Amino acid sequence: MTKIYYADFSCEKQDNLSFKDFGEERKDYLSSITNKNRFLQSFYCWKLLLYALNLHKIDFSCGFCQNKNGAWRFKDENLKIYFSLSHCETVVVVAVSDFPVGVDTEKYSQKILFLCDKYKGEIDPNNKEDKISALIKLWTEKESVYKVKSAKFLNFYTIENNTGEKFGLSVAGKDKITEIIKTEKFN
Repeated sequence: MTKIYYADFSCEKQDNLSFKDFGEERKDYLSSITNKNRFLQSFYCWKLLLYALNLHKIDFSCGFCQNKNGAWRFKDENLKIYFSLSHCETVVVVAVSDFPVGVDTEKYSQKILFLCDKYKGEIDPNNKEDKISALIKLWTEKESVYKVKSAKFLNFYTIENNTGEKFGLSVAGKDKITEIIKTEKFN
């Protein structure tokens, strides 16, 4: 089972944010973030993870910690539920799986064109729209595979936020995606 949850938090109230169920490690991490946008992305990504874990009735009372690469995981390594987090602008994405999983998202935007030289042999240089799509796909696939280290399946999707902006979403893992769920409210 691999399920992907995503949400656009731009409509969420951003005053009086609750850190209930976050645990000390995550609270410390969030309090160290000085950039407001980065803080909100991390906060809502975490909220979406807790929402998904609760939906699956997964006991996360063991707490969370970061591995040597900075990725979050359960403290209890015997718990065989895996997750991956990603965010871009106001979109947050969480993958929950029975197997190691990696997820990455990126907004369709001309900002990605800085990668043209890196991937010049893999994209059509004459078509700007196709170039953006190809770069989004290549970049998010690379990032999602990096998070999981190896992948039997690599899936690419296009998702939209609440205002219709498009985001590329790549998921890497050993299991096929069973469901992609857009979540409107996750508090």
